[in-house]
Amino acid sequence: MVSRRLLRIKVLQAYYAYSQRPDMNLKQSIAELDKSIAKSLDLFFYISMLLVDLRYFAKDKIEIAKQKFIPSDDDTDINESFINNKILQILESHNQFKQYINSEDYSWNSHPEILKQIWQSLKEDDYYRKYINLEKRSFNDDKDILIYVLNNFISENIYIDEAIEEKSIFWNDDLEFTISIIISVIRKIGKNSNTENNLIVLYRDLEDKVFAHRLLEMATIKSKEYDELIERFLKNWELERIALLDRLIMHLALVEFNYMEQIPVKVTINEYLDIAKCYSTEKSSVFINGVLDNVYIEMKQNNNLNKRGRGLLEDSL
Repeated sequence: MVSRRLLRIKVLQAYYAYSQRPDMNLKQSIAELDKSIAKSLDLFFYISMLLVDLRYFAKDKIEIAKQKFIPSDDDTDINESFINNKILQILESHNQFKQYINSEDYSWNSHPEILKQIWQSLKEDDYYRKYINLEKRSFNDDKDILIYVLNNFISENIYIDEAIEEKSIFWNDDLEFTISIIISVIRKIGKNSNTENNLIVLYRDLEDKVFAHRLLEMATIKSKEYDELIERFLKNWELERIALLDRLIMHLALVEFNYMEQIPVKVTINEYLDIAKCYSTEKSSVFINGVLDNVYIEMKQNNNLNKRGRGLLEDSL
């Protein structure tokens, strides 16, 4: 589930916290990293539950409208396409979802204003109107409307962002990644999906967990050595004047240069440049790129690059 990009971000956050807390040791830092990554799985289900609770909300509204003797114009616009969505029904019946469905901690009923706002906006949306007016809805149509809701009504909803921040400090900045994973899972759901098997796992394989731990461990061990290396490539600049986050980002990149044999150098550089653009200063990516390029050139000239297999594909990105 958790992508390498998200793992890098989680490690950077843990590494930053470690650098700011003299009382924290490496073992505690890795434990915090594991906790932060595990919370990503909870966020997957929390956002997925928003879709399920939106269905419940719509169902209740439609049932109330049906019982009115004098319905309003809005009440007469009754269509059960969304509440009969086959994908949502599969999710609700899935074993992994049941523990979250029955948990108040993951229910959005405590945020009725969010459910109401999304539902009202959705009903007025042209794409949704087209969906509910289909003469015959296909399985893929049911997938497409959920993906549309995720991309257009959940991904940039400030009220959802606030609810997430209140829920867990570990979920800051994770919404975009989580939505992409939910969309990927929805696309893979088949008509006969087995509700006993897991829809989602935290790590794709053990290698990803080892990658995250190794990245944090070696960055903390080698931090002083990497600062000295970075300083050698600074022109008319002092190490202390570099933004701390930029230094930490370069430390992580240098760990990948030296200890991640299967990861091409250019993949590493591109990954951390993208992270710098999101999390550091406006000019950070240009500065980081210059330093890392020079380190890479020197390591290559001195035959110090420890790469093999896919890690030798320098031009893969």
